[in-house]
Amino acid sequence: MHDSLHIQMLGSFTIEKNGKFIHDYNNNSRKMWVLLAYLFYFHEKRISSRELFSAIWENEEKTTNPTNVLKVLLHRSRNMLNELEPDLGKQLVLCTKGEYHLNPYTPLSLDVAEFEQKIHSAKNVKSSQKKIQLYEEAISLYKGNFLEKFTMETWVIPLSTYYYNLYLEAVQKLIQLYDENRQSDALIQICRKVCAREKYQESFYEYLIKALIHTEQFEEAIHVYQGFRKTLNSEYGMQPSSHLQTLYRKARQGMHADLVDIQNIPKLMYEEDSQKGALFCEIDIFKQIYQFTARGIERNHSILHLVLINITDIYDQILTKRSLATIVNNLRLFLCTKLRSGDIISMCSPSQFILLLPNANFEDTEKVMKRLETSFYKQYPHTPAKLTYYIQPVMSYRPK
Repeated sequence: MHDSLHIQMLGSFTIEKNGKFIHDYNNNSRKMWVLLAYLFYFHEKRISSRELFSAIWENEEKTTNPTNVLKVLLHRSRNMLNELEPDLGKQLVLCTKGEYHLNPYTPLSLDVAEFEQKIHSAKNVKSSQKKIQLYEEAISLYKGNFLEKFTMETWVIPLSTYYYNLYLEAVQKLIQLYDENRQSDALIQICRKVCAREKYQESFYEYLIKALIHTEQFEEAIHVYQGFRKTLNSEYGMQPSSHLQTLYRKARQGMHADLVDIQNIPKLMYEEDSQKGALFCEIDIFKQIYQFTARGIERNHSILHLVLINITDIYDQILTKRSLATIVNNLRLFLCTKLRSGDIISMCSPSQFILLLPNANFEDTEKVMKRLETSFYKQYPHTPAKLTYYIQPVMSYRPK
């Protein structure tokens, strides 16, 4: 019993001794693993039978004899520990005067303690390279959320949140250190890892795309941006921030940094224009088109109308996130198909589309919108959405 027990709680719950392992994905009772997890995590204190029973059977009907039930579970848990070493369970898990605890003379190491210690140490050292080393070591220990198979246990929930926030803090610090030290390859690697977990956290995508641009991986930067935009739009009906869109344009410019022959200009301009019907673009592009068009209204005597479409439920309330995402996708495809190729579409909020309709007076614009409204409800008769539109003429642009 002199060799240490190594306990992993970040990700799967694993107990190791002398190269032998038992894992929480073995076909054993869930309650046995919860009992052992509770005892190992709070190994520095003695736990009353009432507290331990409550932690294991918190959401279940209470038994008339909790002490006896706990003894049976303890016996089975000890037997499972014996798979690591004969008689280990009885020597390790003790019950003294009705209180449960681990043998205080048993050397053991917990990944959560090491994880937390390395992060706190990194904050206190001055050397940039030492900070990087400690943060890297801490992040390598984070194999997954704290006791990820038991995240519905009440006592696990706040601890899982605590360690995950520590992980994100360490990642953010490490990214900043990589950025300051121009370690682009390491920065790209850690950003890819955290983006796989944090699919909607734009700041991590920003660092990743910047690093890819810095290393002239322009095509990959474009691919990452487009993937994030698709995920954000499908889940929340939103577009990336204008800052991230600026990085996207910078990546596209990098793709075509070489001199271009004038004969190739038309092909370059249309190379990604695979849309049919109206043009859907991001809001910052829409703004530029709007400003350009408004400048020429007076000179060209053209007519231009702006239309705002609001999406609510039939009671004018906000739709659920899932319903809104489905309706936004349907409406986007519908508008692109039904409007003319010269019309421009964008989204100015998660539940609002904005349209720019050139060469259409107010009466024509209203007819178009009534036709679209009728056609949309006909195509989607069971939609929970209510569409409300507002029409406004675009006035000529007069800079001050």
